[in-house]
Amino acid sequence: MMLFIQYVSRQMELLQLQVVGITQSIYGILKHDNKKPNQMVILVSLLQCVSHQMELLYFQVVMISQFVYGIVKHDNIMPNQMVIMIKKFLV
Repeated sequence: MMLFIQYVSRQMELLQLQVVGITQSIYGILKHDNKKPNQMVILVSLLQCVSHQMELLYFQVVMISQFVYGIVKHDNIMPNQMVIMIKKFLV
């Protein structure tokens, strides 16, 4: 399960252009061997490119909050839990 929230609050005069590109990929691998416990590999790649020419009047606040939660069950009684939390603040 993945939750991606982005909040942008700004007051600006845009002169020419503003381009925001966000690329995000999540890749999970489960090992299928019965003798060894199941293993999960999560690769999170977040790429943000901003190209702009602007006159900033007051402020620009960008909050990117990303939560990645993965659960791998490696035996029948107790699940193995893994939590990855990434927060990035740009002011």
